[in-house]
Amino acid sequence: ATTNLTGVTLAAWVKWAGSGTGNEQQILYVGNASNGYTLVVRNSTSKLTILEQMAGWADNCQFALPISTWTHVAGVSD
Repeated sequence: ATTNLTGVTLAAWVKWAGSGTGNEQQILYVGNASNGYTLVVRNSTSKLTILEQMAGWADNCQFALPISTWTHVAGVSD
C-alpha cells in the first residue's frame, strides 16, 4: 500500500440497491486512516461523493446513481 496519494483516480462498476443504513455507502477506498481517498454514495441524495481524509474535504457530485442499474463511476483528484 502507498501513502503518497497524489494524482489519484478511483473507478468502479456499481449496481446500487438504493438507500442503506447510515449516512453513506462506501464504494472504494485507497490509502490509510490519515491519508486516503474514499468514493461513497450519500444515502440521503443518492449522489456520488469523493472524500479526502488528510485534507478533510468532500466533493459532492451532481450525479445521482440510478437504482438497480450497472453504472461506471470514477473520481479523480490531481
